[in-house]
Amino acid sequence: MNFIQAVILGIIQGLTEFLPISSSAHLVLVPYLFGWVFPKDQVFPFGVLVQIGTLVAVIVYFWKDLWSILIAFIQGLLQRRPFENPNARMGWYLILATIPAGILGLAIKKVVEAAFNSPAATAAFLFVTAILLFIGERFGKRTRALDTLSWIDAIWFGIFQAISIFPGISRSGSTISGGMLRGMERPSAARFSFLMSIPVMLAAGVLELGEVLRSPGLSAFLPFILVGFISAALVGYLSIRWLLSMLSKRSLYPFAIYCALVGTIALLVTLIQYPMQANAIPSIPTPLLWQVQATPSLRWLGGQMNSCANQQNGIGIILSERSAASMSLQEADCILQWGAPSKTSGIASIMETEELVLIVHPSNPIQQFTLEQVRHLFSSSLNTWKDLDPLSPILEPVQLWVYPDGDDIQQIFNDLLGGQFQADSSANLAPDPQSVRDSVASNPAALGYIPRHWLDNSVRSIKVSDTDPTVLRQPILALTKAEPTDQMRNWLICLQTSIQ
Repeated sequence: MNFIQAVILGIIQGLTEFLPISSSAHLVLVPYLFGWVFPKDQVFPFGVLVQIGTLVAVIVYFWKDLWSILIAFIQGLLQRRPFENPNARMGWYLILATIPAGILGLAIKKVVEAAFNSPAATAAFLFVTAILLFIGERFGKRTRALDTLSWIDAIWFGIFQAISIFPGISRSGSTISGGMLRGMERPSAARFSFLMSIPVMLAAGVLELGEVLRSPGLSAFLPFILVGFISAALVGYLSIRWLLSMLSKRSLYPFAIYCALVGTIALLVTLIQYPMQANAIPSIPTPLLWQVQATPSLRWLGGQMNSCANQQNGIGIILSERSAASMSLQEADCILQWGAPSKTSGIASIMETEELVLIVHPSNPIQQFTLEQVRHLFSSSLNTWKDLDPLSPILEPVQLWVYPDGDDIQQIFNDLLGGQFQADSSANLAPDPQSVRDSVASNPAALGYIPRHWLDNSVRSIKVSDTDPTVLRQPILALTKAEPTDQMRNWLICLQTSIQ
């Protein structure tokens, strides 16, 4: 993805999230029609964060309304009169309207994900949006203002929001049409539609943001995401403002015609391209997807993996992060692991060596540990840093960070301590080295261990004396079921060259 593509997709997200023409459809169809193919590790974080951009837009636009609703909602609960104030009732209505989408989204998640991978299905669902807009405009009485909203109306809105989880069915188009069928005026239906989008978008953003932050190569791709985020937020704000003004004067018919027209064009393109692709099968190699499993300690390699795969024509990577104990060559074409494998099956290739380092906060005066001191620290026989060094200014108890059993980092640390290490119950369990590094960087009393590639200026490494250096320095291994093929070998050579 380049900056121009990021700007275009951000504008499309901001424009179509609130206009009743389906943002999901446009984000699926526009790359498809232009032949844009993006690495899988870019598509997910970009999609999540540009949607958060439109969430920012709607929160900023309705800030005063949201603040009034929140204050009234909390006061109603504290005063035990939760439904007395109209703004408090609006808060409850927004909660009610969110429930159907959450239930349906969890129930048919796999079906929806499959639809997102089908431009033809997305185009077909655009016709559903067109029909909903036509029905809402044709049969809606449009006589009720927003202050007449009831709990039944809120559930009704929620049902129409639930069906919009499919790509091609516009969330705003579906809910505005549903509100008009309950007799709501167009601007009133649109206003509640935008307000009820906030809990759903906020919940989705919170649930997916953690996975986004763990995406391999995120830092290198971050500038493109920021461009899309800003574009989506600015255009989204302007779209809300324009649509609310437009709906007070004009009907939804132009949007219905637009959805039907775009759906028709997209379906025709897919029908034309399908036989062309089918006829070309004998002469064009089928794209190959490799299943690659890697441990959290090697997450920093994600960007290089995809970059090297892009250099191999017709090769794509599906990268999954697993603990060393749960990885299996029965489920993967290649496994990337730090340290000796627990299972001997397969062919192992050494990519590079990596070193385990103990880390402390930069303010910690300790310069070196003995192996015996490390054992004492992690067995909690030393409670404070002063037990280790009477001159230490750190008064707090030592805060220890360890990894789950079966993790490759934990296994190397266990080998360092002679294979007898058992973490005390007071130790903190970390999912990955980034978590350990960030936790140690924020606490002068913390102690942890990470691969050297995760080391930065926020923490300081501590030398461990009287240790076998070969225990701390372990190979990064690539494991395959058999001797690598030419393409796999070229990919591994490229990966090895990029990390050395």
